[in-house]
Amino acid sequence: MVGKPIVIKEHLIQSKKYVINPKHRLNAAKTDCTQWTVTTNEELDCFEKSINNKYLCSSQCYWWVVDKETCERLGRTDVDDAYIAKFVVDNNATWHGYPVTGKREGDIPDSSILTIWGNSKVIKKKYLRNIAKRMGYV
Repeated sequence: MVGKPIVIKEHLIQSKKYVINPKHRLNAAKTDCTQWTVTTNEELDCFEKSINNKYLCSSQCYWWVVDKETCERLGRTDVDDAYIAKFVVDNNATWHGYPVTGKREGDIPDSSILTIWGNSKVIKKKYLRNIAKRMGYV
């Protein structure tokens, strides 16, 4: 029996094309493939907030973070909760995002984003130091 095809809908958020990537919703969470635990509307909201707050790094990724002491997780791996979201763009100018733990090298915002988060007191400085040291934010 063949399953139903996956339909990927494009959303337009502040003139940016965004898709909900089923890879980060329909699979089992793994160390190298986090899964969103928030709703798709909350995922879209995180992307829009990252744009509004200008959390764009030099690698052209948008980032979002929630305070793990007061907010629900955004997603999870097979062992850790994830409170950071990373949004990437492809060659067709289509964005998608996924939760990250801040433990893997490519999943750590650059220092400019960490500085903004620290100055605006989005999360505590001790957590920012842990992220910068690749100890994660889980």
